[in-house]
Amino acid sequence: MINKEKLNRILCILVAMYLLIAPALIFSQLNNDYYSAGEKNYQGVIELWNIDTFEGGSSSRSGWLKKAAIQFEKKNIGTFIAVKNMTYEQLIEELVAGYLPDLISYGVGTGNVILPYLQAYKGNVTSRNDITSGGYYKGTLYGVPWVMGGYALIGNTEIINRKFENITNLNENAFSLTYKTKKNTITSFTTAGNGYNAGLLSFLKNSSNRTTMATLDSEIINNTLYNAYEKFIAGKSCVLLGTTRDVYRCDNRMANGLGDYKYSFLGGYTDLVQYMSVITTDTKAKKMAEKYIEFIISKELQNTIKNISMFSTSLTDLYTATPYSDFEKVLSNELTVLNVFTDKENIKNIISNSLLAILGDSDAQKQCEKIYN
Repeated sequence: MINKEKLNRILCILVAMYLLIAPALIFSQLNNDYYSAGEKNYQGVIELWNIDTFEGGSSSRSGWLKKAAIQFEKKNIGTFIAVKNMTYEQLIEELVAGYLPDLISYGVGTGNVILPYLQAYKGNVTSRNDITSGGYYKGTLYGVPWVMGGYALIGNTEIINRKFENITNLNENAFSLTYKTKKNTITSFTTAGNGYNAGLLSFLKNSSNRTTMATLDSEIINNTLYNAYEKFIAGKSCVLLGTTRDVYRCDNRMANGLGDYKYSFLGGYTDLVQYMSVITTDTKAKKMAEKYIEFIISKELQNTIKNISMFSTSLTDLYTATPYSDFEKVLSNELTVLNVFTDKENIKNIISNSLLAILGDSDAQKQCEKIYN
């Protein structure tokens, strides 16, 4: 029979053994559970490159993607999204050096360069069909649209009213507002012609009255988006054909008492669309990359596009206040989008043809109509 002293000693030994062994068993199981989930959700880093070829809204698209990455990581323990913003030139340098990301976000002007590296997209698509059409190449979907902008005619009311009154329809009067001062000529119309975007197509789509044209900015073909905006703000033209970013800038100027502007939002066409594609061929990484794309085009995330003053590729009710609610309403109708894989030479030809069409060239007009009709 075991006496009380021996029994206590045995119990102490058992307790000591449990305290030594139990933590190892518990943490081993936790570790197994964690890595089991990790095998399912992918243990590793998804590298995402964002290349901007057009101006956005109020803040950077890469910043929005970084916030989305944090939310995604919380929902997918063991997966990390590293977002890197770069210029077109930096992208080319990386490609020449042999570096590739797992995911890439891009717009027109970049698509044809990265097309050879892209994987066909097999995930779910919730974006609008008309916008998604721009991400196909030879019948296969490679690019999924996740954010978009649009074009607008912006009139400088203060300048226009010096010479004209009751101008309400900028679409039909954008070319008839020119006049001369003692020092210079204030042109009727300016826009960008140097870049990857053919905003003039949106004007052609929305205006039939081009016969009353007086003067155009003679440097349109050399203007960048920001150059055109600077000229407009400096009072060198009555009307600017601008982007979503220009509307944001002008709205801020009005809020701060720095000017007065009127808008005419242009529907029917846009090439201000950002797409996302998968590059990685690793099975697990590709699965998680597609899952991230599904996440950013989900209703939950698309509702936050308004935080950067841009527009959703699936939702049409983000805004309740003007001018963005009016802009959104125009863009909610069916749009023609320029295929994101259009090469740079073709983009130049489209921009050149659209300018010639505005100047009255009938052959150029027919070429443009083939794109947006």
